[in-house]
Amino acid sequence: ELIMEVLSGMSNENEVTLPIEENEKTEATAPVAAAAEVKQPKASSKMTMADVMASTKFEIREGMRVKVTVIRSDETGVYVSGLGKKDGFIAADKVTDGEYKPEDYTAGMKFTAIVIPNTNVSKDYIALDKRKFDEIEEMDKALLDGVFELKIDKAVEKGGLLGKKGSFTVFIPASHIELHRVEDADLQSYVGKKLMVKKLPDKKGEEAADGKRHRIVASHKEVLIAEKKAAREKAEQEWQEKKAREEEEKKAIFDANRDRFEVNNVVPGTVKRFTDFGAFVNVYGFDCLAPKTELSWIKGQAPADILEIGKEYEFVIIKVDAENYKVSLSYKLLQKRPYEIAQEKYPVGSIVTGKVQTIVNFGAFISIEPGVDGLVHVSNISDKRLNSPADVLKVGDEVTAKVISFVDNRMALSIKDAQEPAEGAAEAKEGEKRVRNNARPQQERKGKKSAGDEISKEEQEIVQNFGTTESVQNNILGDLLKGFTPSDEK
Repeated sequence: ELIMEVLSGMSNENEVTLPIEENEKTEATAPVAAAAEVKQPKASSKMTMADVMASTKFEIREGMRVKVTVIRSDETGVYVSGLGKKDGFIAADKVTDGEYKPEDYTAGMKFTAIVIPNTNVSKDYIALDKRKFDEIEEMDKALLDGVFELKIDKAVEKGGLLGKKGSFTVFIPASHIELHRVEDADLQSYVGKKLMVKKLPDKKGEEAADGKRHRIVASHKEVLIAEKKAAREKAEQEWQEKKAREEEEKKAIFDANRDRFEVNNVVPGTVKRFTDFGAFVNVYGFDCLAPKTELSWIKGQAPADILEIGKEYEFVIIKVDAENYKVSLSYKLLQKRPYEIAQEKYPVGSIVTGKVQTIVNFGAFISIEPGVDGLVHVSNISDKRLNSPADVLKVGDEVTAKVISFVDNRMALSIKDAQEPAEGAAEAKEGEKRVRNNARPQQERKGKKSAGDEISKEEQEIVQNFGTTESVQNNILGDLLKGFTPSDEK
């Protein structure tokens, strides 16, 4: 209701400053400053149209819109009727914003013009301006159909903003000024500013009334939303175009280096950027991918821990997808495996320290350093007979062990061999063993093994699967278990 009152007030104000009504002779909507004086004829006489025109006196005001009819035209301008007792004249420079041609304005042609001050025209004529009317009509059409610039003239408390454009009073509700809500205290700061606005759709039943009153409700927020959407669409289009260009360039570079892009070829590449799934490497100007799993033999390492952006390395091509223009690289295949390094660093006979990582029925895996593990068989944990490695070890224990063998990149360890035996303990144990062996029958000694040396069928399957499963991906535990055979008890 407040908005409607504000618009109504501004509408009345508009009628004074910029009259938009047409003369009563041609339209029944022309407000007259002073009431028209009409001479009342006698009841018995018959009135003709000429009598009505002659008996009616109009008050013609500047700014009024009037419909007129062309009487004649010449090089000076167009003479028109339809203004009561006086005719009107439209100077040549007031007829159109284009080239004026008298022959285009023939007698009987009708159009609308605006009353202007009579400065150069004979007082016998009313001065009119058709060009100005056409400009306002175009402006009004733009207001209704598109986006236009509006200077804010007034702030309405608890309402919004007001301005004038063309023949319209424009109201912007507070909720349509910005993308966010504008508080009443901030409305005054918009006075004097220019905003790009767009007319809001008319509410049902209000279109005709508002059209007559020449008022519209507009929104700056809708313009901002449209601009934001347009910017997003433009950015998307530019990205798509850039992507298309890059794809074309990518194909051209690939085709130029097709002979070089073959599996097992070693190529130089410069690291461009890292992702969660690997590193992009530029090879001969072509972007290739080195998957994370192909960067290091050690699991869990981030690409940034292995490579450096901008630095050149050697890679080996492991896959080429010529149809989709993709090349996959490996860095780790050109690097020593952890056990190759470990074999040099920890030769047989070395004493190492590590933590118990995993315990199984037949032994324990000891982590020496990242990517390097060793297996301690249950028979090499202690001099005492054990039912399970868990009898003396638990995950996380730090232990000292001796490297006793390196076979096919598998490190075997012994905890008991790393311990210094008590004086005479070894000799006593050996003597005890000889006595025990001599005491047993020959047949009994042949076919039996100690409980610690036995590996069940199920355990053998675990060993075999662990060592050959593809998902292990060169894990040291799998390498150790693969083909492992428990040693006989000493």
